[in-house]
Amino acid sequence: MPFKPGQSGNPLGKPKGTKSKMTLLKEERRAIFEERVSQKFLETIDKARPEYLLDQFLGKAPDEIKLSGELKTTSIPPEAIAIIEEDLKKKKLHD
Repeated sequence: MPFKPGQSGNPLGKPKGTKSKMTLLKEERRAIFEERVSQKFLETIDKARPEYLLDQFLGKAPDEIKLSGELKTTSIPPEAIAIIEEDLKKKKLHD
């Protein structure tokens, strides 16, 4: 198809929003990097001692815990008790 004088070879040009190959490559590399960082983070969390994680999420435990009556009336949150009991069960299985 011959061009008219003064007409561009591609009058419509590249469509708006089309990403260049370099941009696509950068996005792909960024996605791979983020996936690896997330995986490394999860591996590190899995290796962490439970008491450190509890300190992070529930705050540092007091030096003395006063118990009164049944264990249900302590100042320890039930979620923390469940996590500690689960950890103790795992340790008994490994010993």
